[in-house]
Amino acid sequence: MPGRLARFKISRSRRPAVDETRASSRASYQTTAASSLRAMASRSPLARSAPACTSGREHAIGASASAGARRGVAARGGRAAGFSRPPAARLGASRSRVRDLVARAAVPRDGGLIVRDVEYTPVGSGVTVLERVNLELPPTGLNLIVGRSGFGKSTLLSLVSGLAEPTAGVITFGDLDPDVHLPSPKRLDRVGLVFQFPERHFLGKTVLQELTFAWPQSPEAFDERRRAALRLQDALEAVGMSNIPLDAPVRSLSGGYKRRLALAIQLVRDPRVLCLDEPLAGLDWKARAEVTRLLARLRLERAVVVVSHDVEEISPITDRAWRMFRGGELRPAPEVAGADARPIGRAAGEFTSF
Repeated sequence: MPGRLARFKISRSRRPAVDETRASSRASYQTTAASSLRAMASRSPLARSAPACTSGREHAIGASASAGARRGVAARGGRAAGFSRPPAARLGASRSRVRDLVARAAVPRDGGLIVRDVEYTPVGSGVTVLERVNLELPPTGLNLIVGRSGFGKSTLLSLVSGLAEPTAGVITFGDLDPDVHLPSPKRLDRVGLVFQFPERHFLGKTVLQELTFAWPQSPEAFDERRRAALRLQDALEAVGMSNIPLDAPVRSLSGGYKRRLALAIQLVRDPRVLCLDEPLAGLDWKARAEVTRLLARLRLERAVVVVSHDVEEISPITDRAWRMFRGGELRPAPEVAGADARPIGRAAGEFTSF
């Protein structure tokens, strides 16, 4: 105990010296900061444009202006007072620059999809799945393909999106040579595909990791990553996920939001054609209605190709429809495009291709 008291007395005896040192350092810092502010104010256009102060009144006015300049410079991080824009103007200019960059990076919509005489025989199977498939789509609108399972609907989406190469035929776009087949790497750049049950293919732990999982990482792809980052917020707003934190775990999302996330992943790529394989499968009635409304908005800005058995829900927002038969034969089905919603029993009885 006596030792502790001795140390306490010694520390109290040293405290005035410590306080004096701190006060000296604080005064030195304030002097340095004041001199720096005076130097910045003297270099500002406002200070240079002020006349020399000769009288006492002029001296007071000059001192007030100099103090205002210093306050303006300090508040704006060194920018001269009188030359800075208000926060709203700066925010508007920033948004305008982002919109300009996104517009320059967007892919033009001047050519639709062309599929002509496409055939496909899987390697090693010896069975031809698709025979002479022909399809032409405009740049925008929702296109529905219905038909029985096993007729090649999902296979056609894989060929269009570049995941597989056709055995014969041409897949291209209207802004390119219609007689030259577009190879799969080029189709991958122009077409996005959302699988059936896309949540089974998620690899990221958080929303941000899943959105950026497939982004190129090489230094040469910096511009491409920057364009994708600029489109990221627009994609989240388009699918109604702008209020979801980017660090939210993917497993915490509902089934409907997982489908929205899968759509956002493709929209960040800004594809000309967006293909969806059974987008309503496995969802409850509320999530199905949300995805349907989302597709109704997306069809206004790009071509959307939907393969689905849910005719009664997709039909009201369908612009063009085809019924696929064995071998991939596509026949127009105008009775499906734009029809009113009907009960499942009546729809299944009317469309015998199911």
